[in-house]
Order: sequence, then C-alpha cells, then structure tokens
Amino acid sequence: MNIDVDDYAAMKAAEEAFVAGQAGLKTRLLAYTGTFEFLLEMQAHADGNYTFTPRQADAIKRCLDKWDEQRLAADAPDQVKVTPVIGDKVPFGTTHHAVISAEGMTFIRIDKVEKGNWKGWVFVKGIAGPEEFRVGAQKPDGSYKGQWEVLLAQINDDPRTTLARYGKEIGKCGICGLRLTDEVSRELGIGPICLRKL
Repeated sequence: MNIDVDDYAAMKAAEEAFVAGQAGLKTRLLAYTGTFEFLLEMQAHADGNYTFTPRQADAIKRCLDKWDEQRLAADAPDQVKVTPVIGDKVPFGTTHHAVISAEGMTFIRIDKVEKGNWKGWVFVKGIAGPEEFRVGAQKPDGSYKGQWEVLLAQINDDPRTTLARYGKEIGKCGICGLRLTDEVSRELGIGPICLRKL
C-alpha cells in the first residue's frame, strides 16, 4: 500500500493497523500446538517485544491457516468410503476386455493411469470395430461417472477372464495388444510375458 509520506494521519493509521495485526497474529501463534519448526521458532519470539517483518508475518499466517485447515479436516466426520467400480485387480496401463451380457459380447478398453497429472484416474472406452468411444471415467477417490457399471463390475471381479476372452476373440493380447502368434497364447488369450505380469 502506497502512503503519502506527508500524510501523517494516514501513516499513523497504517502503523496502528500494523501493530494490531501483529498482536492478533501473535495471539494465534501462541495458541499453536503443532510441531512445525518454523512456527515454533516464531512462537519463541511472539511473547516478547519482537516485531515480525511483513514477510515473516505473511509466512506465519499462511502456515497457521494450513494448520487450521488440517485440524478442521481431522475433526470432520469421516466421509463415506466409495467402492471403486474398477479396483486393484485390473492392471495399470491400457487393457482390453470382452464382457458377455444379455445383449451379447461387449469389447471395452480401460486406461488405468499410474503416474503423471492424471495419476489415479481410470478412463473407459467402448470398442466397435476400428472405432473407440468414451464410456466413462473413474476419479482417484473411486467415484465413477459414466455408463456400463454392470459390465465394469464383471471386469473388476475377474479381469483375467475378460482379458483372456478378448485375446481369444480378437487374436491380440488383452494387455499389451500384440498379436498372439503361438498356439498356447491363442488358447490362453494372453501372451506369455503378460501372463507372468498377472
């Protein structure tokens, strides 16, 4: 805030506001009961005549705000745990599945992201010939938004079977997508290297 150095009243008001702000900050800081070293160090100065610099005051305020948020989150009642539609049994990466339902066989691609900006997300696409179309997505907290939850539940219950079924029907490994070239792999529906991963 820019204050005219010749405006004594404005300077005095700014000084009083600064002192009042310091007092309020010191009260909050003295009530702090955590273990954050920086706040403990500042706490040691808070009960004396020590005046915090504007940068120190800003850092203290931000740390105390974060501390308050954490305490409120800890005191809040536990949120309802969401059961993910696609769980830990389904391997990370891109996998292809074939699911049987009353309507017939449905081919599904699942992209389960392990790292990067989308870590924890799961994206679901339907496969119709050469075309793929978006069906839904599951957030890292396990909540799913989209279609075909019943079909995805089948995959989640037994992904090895749906992967193998895809491989047998399409002739490509349900995990890596490579063509199945030997008789054993075609019979299993999964390539030998990917089978070891499962």
